[in-house]
Amino acid sequence: MSGSSGVPAGRGARILAVLLPLVVATSCHASPPPPELALREGDLVFHRSRSAQSQAVALATGSQWTHMGIVWMENAQPWVLEAVQPVKLTRLADWAARGVSGKIVIKRLRAADQLLTPAAVKRLHELGSSWLGRPYDPLLQWDDDRLYCSELVYKLLDRSACRSESSARPRTSTSPAQRCSA
Repeated sequence: MSGSSGVPAGRGARILAVLLPLVVATSCHASPPPPELALREGDLVFHRSRSAQSQAVALATGSQWTHMGIVWMENAQPWVLEAVQPVKLTRLADWAARGVSGKIVIKRLRAADQLLTPAAVKRLHELGSSWLGRPYDPLLQWDDDRLYCSELVYKLLDRSACRSESSARPRTSTSPAQRCSA
């Protein structure tokens, strides 16, 4: 069964694995990021969650990173938009501290400069704001009524940065690499 984006609902847990090849990585420990690291809108953050479902996510994805979010700048300060119960914005330092040992990985889309234009960042904020307060989706369904972490990030980037402003229809490709190619 396919969801509204054309991605089969059963493949939702693998989105984390799909996103990883699209990004460049940096690793750091909690609070605050090193001064040489200039966080930007749309950077992806990963950590190993302490939640009860963390082990199941690790087994399903084959990754040590079991929770993710997207960097959202407010007054030049980094926040993380994340799908927990409910979808919310969390200060980056607080988000990092919730992970095992405070260790996080920060990744950036390879084509971030081309994809995350001011117009795309505006769309990212508009869509992300509309999702604040939505419930978390423990069943990993591919709809927008409830969201899980990698679904939130995937859909947010796809709908704000990976489609042209004039595109009213979904693209036919289901590969983020193809949709986000510049």
